[in-house]
Amino acid sequence: WGQFRSDVGAVAVEAAIVLPLLIAVLLGLIETAMLLRAGVGLSSAVRSAARTASAEPRQESFAIDAVEALARAGTGVALAEINEVWVYRANQEGYPGADGVADFSAGCATACLRFRFDPLQGRFVPTGGNWPAATIDACMATAQSVGVRVQARHVPMTAGLIGERTLSQRAVMRFEPLVETGGRCRP
Repeated sequence: WGQFRSDVGAVAVEAAIVLPLLIAVLLGLIETAMLLRAGVGLSSAVRSAARTASAEPRQESFAIDAVEALARAGTGVALAEINEVWVYRANQEGYPGADGVADFSAGCATACLRFRFDPLQGRFVPTGGNWPAATIDACMATAQSVGVRVQARHVPMTAGLIGERTLSQRAVMRFEPLVETGGRCRP
């Protein structure tokens, strides 16, 4: 009977050491899966937004329709966690700015519109930028491309285990060409 009691005590000590480690690993796996799910959902929503914008060349509402498509698509993160959405004219590398720029360093100053989610209004609202739809070239041979960039926060379920992450996704698509009648397809 004495041997059994010492074994029970040893098992209790081993469990006290191993159990927190197993719980941390399990929570880490769950959090990683949630982060991956958010990234995939955001990527899908950004593609949906880019598809919508590309289908509406030279329509004044193309950017607003794009961010509304993003919201409807389901992002994998709460809309309130989206920091900013850009709808921009993409260069040959798929980024805003002149050809040759291969990052977002050019900012969102020209041929770009910025949006943020307003929880009070329950929708995305414009916050800056300038890109008149009338300046979009949507002719067959020279159609421009539109890019959509989203940055969002991923707030972890386990605050101390994995820190907050910023998710960033972008999609670029060429504007669908308009029939070239009377120069309507280009500025």
